Formats: sequence, C-alpha cells, structure tokens
Amino acid sequence: MYNNSYSIGEVISNTDYLIFKKGIRPEWEDPANKDGGKWVVTMPIEDDIEEECEKAWLNLLLSVIGGTLSREQRDAINGMTFSIRDKHLRISLWCKEGQDKELLTVIGKEFKKLAQLDKRYKFGFQLH
Repeated sequence: MYNNSYSIGEVISNTDYLIFKKGIRPEWEDPANKDGGKWVVTMPIEDDIEEECEKAWLNLLLSVIGGTLSREQRDAINGMTFSIRDKHLRISLWCKEGQDKELLTVIGKEFKKLAQLDKRYKFGFQLH
C-alpha cells in the first residue's frame, strides 16, 4: 500500500485522495457512513505546510492500514481523505459511528498525535 500511495506533490489542486474499506463508498450517504462523521484538520496553503502535511498523512495512513490502532478504533474507522484545494490542505478521518463520544475522543486524540501538526491547526469532528 505504501509503495502505491501518492505524495502531496503528485496530487493536483482541487483533488481528493481517498482510501476507504472495501465496499464503502467515500460518501456520507453510504449506509456505512450515514450515522457517522469525520475528524478534520485544515491547513492554509500559505503556511507552506506541505512537508508537515505529507508526514501527517503518511503517519495516519500507515497507522490505519498497518494495524497499530486498537481493534475498536480500526473497526470504527471507515476511511480517510486528503484534499488539496487552491487555498488549503485538509485531512479527514471518516468514522462509522457519530454518537460514541468516548470512542470518538480516543480516535481524535490518536489522529492528533499521529499528525504531529503545530498546535495552531485545530482538529474538529463533524457529523455527516
């Protein structure tokens, strides 16, 4: 998986790079996503954060597919997206559950820890 993933420099602006579990569409309307939400962090392009964002994406990707998260966390995560826009970069971690606040808090803290981004970037959860 790692050898076939794209770097930030290879993904053109106004593109989303999506990795989801087999059979789950990267849409909030998908039955596996409809009752869930996503953890999101957005970084302005003008902050020249491409290298840090690349590291955050790679750390998250390797943890999600590498099995370093707990079974409960892996089961709750449906996929992840990396979005490049003209003015910002965004990483999202999609979860199938939107109501289990304890589990979502643990996942959010792990996301933040893995991303290792500057404290000025705020992580937030959005229900679908």
